[in-house]
Amino acid sequence: MNGEKIFFLSWKGRESGPFSAKEIKDMLGCGKIGMLHLVRTKSTTWKPLKNVDLSKMTDESAPAAPRSCEKIDALALTVYAVAGLTFLSPWLLSASFALSAYQWIAGFKRNAVLSFIVALAIAAGGMVFFGLVYPTILE
Repeated sequence: MNGEKIFFLSWKGRESGPFSAKEIKDMLGCGKIGMLHLVRTKSTTWKPLKNVDLSKMTDESAPAAPRSCEKIDALALTVYAVAGLTFLSPWLLSASFALSAYQWIAGFKRNAVLSFIVALAIAAGGMVFFGLVYPTILE
């Protein structure tokens, strides 16, 4: 890390690292870590990330590299595809919720919430359409 300050993270008693300040900011921006994670350097004690001045962690004038979390991965595409079919079956809705839970546990909290909301909205829309609108059209 080339003379750069090295940080360690802790969550639920599990320590990880070392990380550069930029890596920590990127993980925070991607939703992989939260403000309640604990952070320290080799010479400091643990404190919540929310109590750390992130602007002093890195050189703000450095150009921002593209974040890897901006890519939509295969898991997210699968979850959205299943969410799109949830109006067909309660089993597909359950599968979509399970995949959303897996995304949450894997640290992709933003995708998890979005896929849960999409699945719920599509399932509700499908139930309304096939329960109320479609029978009216058939008459």
